[in-house]
Amino acid sequence: MLVEVVILISVVIVILYYAIFHGIEKRSNLVFVAVLGDLGHSPRIIYHALSLVQNNYKVYLLGYDDSCIMKEVLEHPNLSVHYLKKPSTPLHFPKRAFYLLYLPFKTISLLLNLVMSFIILPAPQHILIQNPPAVPLMLVALFFSKLRGAKLIIDWHNFGYTILALKLGKTSFFVKLYKHYEIFLGKFADDNFCVTEEMKKALSACNIKARKLYDRPPAIFKSLSEEEKIQFFKDFNNNYFNAFPSPNKCHSVKFIVSSTSWTEDEDFTILYDALKLYSLARQSQSPHLPAILCIISGKGPMRSHFEALVRRSPLDHVSIHTVWLAIEDYPRFLAAADLGVCLHLSSSGIDLPMKAVDMLGSGIPVCAVSYRCIDELIIHGVNGLIFKDARELSLQLQNLFYCTDNNGSSLLEALRKGALEFQKRRWTDQWNEVALPTFR
Repeated sequence: MLVEVVILISVVIVILYYAIFHGIEKRSNLVFVAVLGDLGHSPRIIYHALSLVQNNYKVYLLGYDDSCIMKEVLEHPNLSVHYLKKPSTPLHFPKRAFYLLYLPFKTISLLLNLVMSFIILPAPQHILIQNPPAVPLMLVALFFSKLRGAKLIIDWHNFGYTILALKLGKTSFFVKLYKHYEIFLGKFADDNFCVTEEMKKALSACNIKARKLYDRPPAIFKSLSEEEKIQFFKDFNNNYFNAFPSPNKCHSVKFIVSSTSWTEDEDFTILYDALKLYSLARQSQSPHLPAILCIISGKGPMRSHFEALVRRSPLDHVSIHTVWLAIEDYPRFLAAADLGVCLHLSSSGIDLPMKAVDMLGSGIPVCAVSYRCIDELIIHGVNGLIFKDARELSLQLQNLFYCTDNNGSSLLEALRKGALEFQKRRWTDQWNEVALPTFR
């Protein structure tokens, strides 16, 4: 027994020694940027990494390899991607029981994976993590920041305990435990960013001081000329499926886009019901209401349910499709549209949908479902419209698209001008002003 204890202590000492001193001479201007999520679905953390290397920092980017990320990240000489191993997901459990049984397994697996990753990589000067998820990344990042003398920065997108509450309920013991863990450890960070004024206030109430760093669109999201739109329609029909009409008929069809991860916090039956009401209105008001082509980009667990609904009950004068777009096609997809629709309902009520940021950055107005702080992004009547339910969204679509001449709706044009105004301030401008001083 004594021999085993001595061996275990020796191994721990070796690991700690290696963790403290490995690569410490390379620490200057080195930043770990980490998220417990798919890097291809974590644009804000990608933008952080690119902003850092543009300011002469060397970056190790940590996350899951579930989908493609932009070439600029993979090919940059000062940016190295370190993929984390994603825990396998056991099947055949009822929803709540599955989650309760799976959580300890997932946590331990991630903990070991993160510890090994932080040990084998050189010691950084800064560690920037995205939250949520906080378990166990926040704990590991805090431990290694103290161990290696690095500065820990947390970028708060939301509160992880509110997301967990969607699955387990607000009164769950695990949700309460997660909240205490998240807030307690968050107080030890050296600096914090957050995405809204409301989140800044909520963090301040927990004695966590954060800098408000709004999401802004990078330069890849931009408007398209009419010729570029027509070319995109051709490319889409060739590369995905034949959805768009011939160029001479495109003006008679309005193109609506939405994007989603198909999770439970976005109810796309609202969009379907709104389009159903629009279809009924068009039958009585035609030809002043144009046909609609609606394409939803994304992949996730709820996608098949929505597709089954569309197949079961197709609509007249409204065509609905789902697609998973290549990363290089997504910005053109948004910019080619007449209107974006956002159904993001924040679990906490104090974060903002980046998908709507991308739409505005592409120069298209957005209709967004109402919740607590959405007006920090979508200003009703200026760059978009805010709705509460399917009926209100349907009326907004009718008001935006109803026209008796070739000039179209004056409301739609006014909102488009508001979206173009939003375009003017980009991610780089925002990041250099708010975030760069933290790293210097």
